[in-house]
Amino acid sequence: MVLQGWEALAVLVGMAVIIGLLIAALVLLYKVSRKPASIVATTSRGMGRVAVVVNPTKFTDLVSLRRSVYRACLELGYGQPSWFETTERDPGYGQSKQAINEGAEVVLACGGDGTVRTVVEAVMGTDTSVGIVPSGTGNILARNLDIPVNNMEHAIEVALSGQTRRIDVGQITVDDNPSQAFIVMAGFGFDAAVMMDAPEAVKAKLGWFAYYLSGVKNLRGHKQRVSITVGGSEPLDRQVRTVIIGNVGRLVGGLNLMPTATPDDGQLNAIAMAPGKFMGWGAVAHELTLPNAPSTGAVERFAGQSITVVANEPMPVQVDGDPVGRGRRIQASVEKHALKVRAPRSARA
Repeated sequence: MVLQGWEALAVLVGMAVIIGLLIAALVLLYKVSRKPASIVATTSRGMGRVAVVVNPTKFTDLVSLRRSVYRACLELGYGQPSWFETTERDPGYGQSKQAINEGAEVVLACGGDGTVRTVVEAVMGTDTSVGIVPSGTGNILARNLDIPVNNMEHAIEVALSGQTRRIDVGQITVDDNPSQAFIVMAGFGFDAAVMMDAPEAVKAKLGWFAYYLSGVKNLRGHKQRVSITVGGSEPLDRQVRTVIIGNVGRLVGGLNLMPTATPDDGQLNAIAMAPGKFMGWGAVAHELTLPNAPSTGAVERFAGQSITVVANEPMPVQVDGDPVGRGRRIQASVEKHALKVRAPRSARA
C-alpha cells in the first residue's frame, strides 16, 4: 500500500530519531488541550440532498461503499444520493461544483487527502457541507477532526449525521502563480524534496521505503537562507532546511508537529527546522517528540494569520503532500471558517 506524503514525514522523523540515537519510537500518547468546536448546526432527518464524490482508485470495493452510503441515506431519511467518480483529468472539482449546482446539502468526499482538498476547493465559501469518508493511509484532516479512519460505516454515519463545524482553509501562493487552497499543511524545502524525489512508480513498488530512500538522499542537503514574515511583524532571517505551514498539527502515528494548531482558530502555524549537519536531525527529532524539552535551536515555531517565506534560491514546494514544483517565495494566509465540515458530535477542536 502506498503511503501519503505526510506519512513519509512521520517516517522520516522516525529515521531522524534512529540517526540521533535519542528516542526509541515516534508513536506518542498525545493529549492536546483543545477549545470547543465551532458548531453551526446538526443534520435533520429527511432534509437536504446528498452527493458522493469518490476517488475509485482509493477503494478496492466500490460496490460495498455505494451500498453502505445508500443504506445510511435511507436510514437517516435522505433521498437517493447523487454519485460522482473522480478521473485523472478532473480529480473532483467539477463533480463537486455540479453537486452544489444540483442542490446538495452535503458532499461526501470519499478518498485520501488529495480528494478531500479538491472537494474543499469547490465547496468552500458555500452553504454546502463536506463529509469525509477517508480511505488510504494518510487522511490527516480526518485524523485532526477525530473522524474514524478505519471504520467506513462509522465515517459515513458521521458524514451524514455528525455536527457541522466551520473550519479554516489556508491559501498559498508560490511566486506569481495562482493561489491554491490547503487544508492540512504546505511545505518549503526538505519535506517537499522528499516527496518530489519519491516517484509514483517507485512508491507503488516499495511503499514507505521509497520515502526512506528519498529521505536518506536529502538528509545531507545544506541549509537555505530564508526570510520569514509573520503577519505585519518584521522579517526574520533564518537558515533552515524546511519551513512547514499548517492548518492542523497531528500527523500519522500520533506525532504532533504543531501542538497549538487547531483547524478553527483563524490562524496558521508554522515550524522551521534547522538541523546542524547530518546528525542534527537527532536534535530535531528530540524537540518534535518532546515538546517540553529545552530548545536546541533546531526547531522554531510561529503562528499568525499570514506567513510569508522568501528564500535566496528556489526550493521545492508541496501542498497537502503533493509536490507543486519549486519557488523562491511562498505566501500563505487563512480564510477563517470558510468551510462547513461534518465531524463527530463529541469531536474536539
